[in-house]
Amino acid sequence: MGLLDSTVMKQKKPISKSSDEILAARRKSTPTAKGKAGRPAKYPRDENTKRMNVFIPGDLHKQLRQASVDLDASMNEIIVDALLKQLKK
Repeated sequence: MGLLDSTVMKQKKPISKSSDEILAARRKSTPTAKGKAGRPAKYPRDENTKRMNVFIPGDLHKQLRQASVDLDASMNEIIVDALLKQLKK
């Protein structure tokens, strides 16, 4: 057979993992609770937590995102702190 001998040209099985296997591997490698990465929540979700959608201008969102990076706080934390501060007045 020569160069195309079947012992030389063995086909390798492609590596394919399911998304469940990939997520399980990530959960094992991350030290945070419930397999989620990131910092712990300052205001954790519980039965008293309510969801609220707010429309804000794009430039304000960009500033909020930058403040989140600068302050090492989530955008949610910054917003809740600002609301609490405003409502105490």
